[in-house]
Amino acid sequence: MQYAPPPPMGPTTEVITRRKKTSLDYICIIFQVIAYLAFILLIIASIRKTKNLNDERATSYALFVIVYIIYLVVEFCSSSCSYLIHKSSAEGIYQKMHRIFSTHPEIIFHCENYHFEIVGRDRERRKQKIVTYREDYSMPYYSARDVSGAFILNCDREVVKNKAYIQLELIEEINFADNISYMDYECVSRDFYMRNRPRDYYMTYSERRIIPGLTRYNLVRIGQSEPSSVNIGFFILATIFMCAEFYKCFVDKLSVPQRFTIRKIISTRYNLNLVDRYQEFMPVLDLYDQQYTYQPQDYNYMNNDYQLDLPTEEDLKRAEQYSNKVPDYQAQSYTYVNGDIKVGVVKDDPSYCSANYSNNLPPGCEQKNRECIEQFAQKYDEQGVLKYPSL
Repeated sequence: MQYAPPPPMGPTTEVITRRKKTSLDYICIIFQVIAYLAFILLIIASIRKTKNLNDERATSYALFVIVYIIYLVVEFCSSSCSYLIHKSSAEGIYQKMHRIFSTHPEIIFHCENYHFEIVGRDRERRKQKIVTYREDYSMPYYSARDVSGAFILNCDREVVKNKAYIQLELIEEINFADNISYMDYECVSRDFYMRNRPRDYYMTYSERRIIPGLTRYNLVRIGQSEPSSVNIGFFILATIFMCAEFYKCFVDKLSVPQRFTIRKIISTRYNLNLVDRYQEFMPVLDLYDQQYTYQPQDYNYMNNDYQLDLPTEEDLKRAEQYSNKVPDYQAQSYTYVNGDIKVGVVKDDPSYCSANYSNNLPPGCEQKNRECIEQFAQKYDEQGVLKYPSL
């Protein structure tokens, strides 16, 4: 197998001393303060005795209701709410990460074919989108492997003893292990597009790379015990009584913030279980007081139903052009688990993030797209509207 030279990379896991606030977190703080002010104005309007008492009360009440509703919406959309919804009470960090490491990734191609029709009569006539076909297709492959490397808590050992949870933000990254697998991927995406493009005037095409069941924000128990007051129910009560930001501070005090990238690689031609170079990137957990390793069957995947086609010399030569599409993972540092197992902390390159691969027309499909538009030109106008709509 041939691999690209390693690109310049930075550290996999960013050291976080406290949970980083997003723009939505600041919006939550602002609206809690505004909600307090609106509530104070409502109280003042209720106790004041003026000629326009009813108008003042109505205005204050309306203002408070509007602000309060916005406050509720932004709080329930916050990352803190997501952490609490996905709290692993009965499932410790080992079990949760075991499930993620053992789940094989999916690359899903999606298409939607459609045109427009004029519906209704007289003044009620309007243009309506008519979807004629949808399809999701999961790319088949031979083997996959988790190469996330070492998960290490990014705080002092003394700090961990006083914490009950990890506020775990997981980022998924799915790539190909070799050049020829990337070439096969382009062929599959192109065939999918070519097969479905002639179905209607318009077609949207997109791609998703996912690890089924992975949630971005997770609150994971570290030890054997946990506070009974940390759950989504208490957060809802705190939010209703306009104390959500104070409750968030309480949860943050009990948590270690951590951001970690789950990396999966795919091969259509090789058994990745047999590639020794990935052994140093086996997934392990180093929680200072506790260290966990996983068995090869936990992080390797084989599709026994896949019809394997070993590459020829000609295939390998044609695939060389894709060498810059294949990451060559390197370790920024190492840790020893159980005393003798050396595992690397993987360096990172944001250009290989799974979010970068979507919605682009597959290579070699531009001409097919133009041909289909010309083919439907007699049936549709330039906006894709059916010339003879049903009335």
